[in-house]
Amino acid sequence: MKRRRGQQEGSIFQRKDGRWVGQLSIGWHGARRQRRYFYGATADEVRRLLTAARASVDRGIPLARDDGEKVGPFVKRWIADTIKPNVRDLTYQGYEQHVRLYIAPMDEKGRYAALPALGDLRLSKPKPEHVRGRIASMLERGLSTRTAQLMLVILRHALDQALDDGLVARNVAKTVKSPKMKRRQFQPFGPDEARRFVEAVSASRFGALYLTAINLGLRQGELLGLRWADLDLTGKKMTISRAVERIGRLDGKSRLEFVELKTERSRRTLTIPETLAQVLKAHRLVQIEDRLATGPEWRDLNLVFSTRIGTPIEAGNLHRDFKKQLEAAKLPMIRFHDLRHSTASLLLARGVGLRTIMEILGHSSISVTANTYSHVIDAMKDDAAEKMDSLLNSRAI
Repeated sequence: MKRRRGQQEGSIFQRKDGRWVGQLSIGWHGARRQRRYFYGATADEVRRLLTAARASVDRGIPLARDDGEKVGPFVKRWIADTIKPNVRDLTYQGYEQHVRLYIAPMDEKGRYAALPALGDLRLSKPKPEHVRGRIASMLERGLSTRTAQLMLVILRHALDQALDDGLVARNVAKTVKSPKMKRRQFQPFGPDEARRFVEAVSASRFGALYLTAINLGLRQGELLGLRWADLDLTGKKMTISRAVERIGRLDGKSRLEFVELKTERSRRTLTIPETLAQVLKAHRLVQIEDRLATGPEWRDLNLVFSTRIGTPIEAGNLHRDFKKQLEAAKLPMIRFHDLRHSTASLLLARGVGLRTIMEILGHSSISVTANTYSHVIDAMKDDAAEKMDSLLNSRAI
């Protein structure tokens, strides 16, 4: 039964399926009356939607129009028109992949998948429970929390654009809480293991690279992108400004490319320890010998760490050598990235402050450093308590 609310306030009625519908007249387009419909589980819910819509119209704010466009085509057009021109290729590829796999997947016949995927819904139709259902389905399939988080971030940004364009009345993705990330476990070397590692790799093909990694905490891409022009071995300074990344192409192939680092914090200048400076000087002489032996096939890219013909080192080849070195030295099978964590943990254990470690690692903020290494800090608190007890309560015998 329809219940009138008053002139231009809209009307509310209950459908046969039990849902409530609100109808609001917003004027005329030629000879045709324009209406908007609002749906809810209760009459009060619909009444609130009608009141908010009427207030928007009174303030001159246009209501979202439902022109039938679906989530899938809109989000794909958004990343192509808005994201691609403004980000690095690798970032765009990540966005495109998340849209294609998780927001708007398609079957082999080119049809958008049904719920819990969102691509086949009209832009005005998704509700918070649809988005929550999509996140739950991703996690149930064994996808990582980080993958679900990034899907939600992309959807939020895309629907922000739809909101600005007047295609939706609200951004439902912003009402959904992001799934909590489980703390990633890592295995940094302790002092004894770090010394064994340094001794084991010093004479290896990539020894200078490994020693730079554990001394300065560089990311793998940063190490592989280093140029001799970035090093001042006399002044013992190193400038980190770019990295090597594998970039995919439309033909399905990929290539190694040099890319600028994303943030100001990532672009940093570090002090090279004296011993490492000597290692790098010796490494340069070996590289010159490789260059002379290679002759005209040498690719002069000015790389500090390169293949025997001067080209960038493939991450897979480095990974295999790294595991071989760990096995030979009977050390734990850690990830290459754990060398970076080892740097931070060893510096913390030696009393180096969080802000200094933040600057060395190129973290975006000190809170990132503190959160990442909170377990090391907790262990240091016990040691600090013992030292304070010894300082204040020691007794002469």
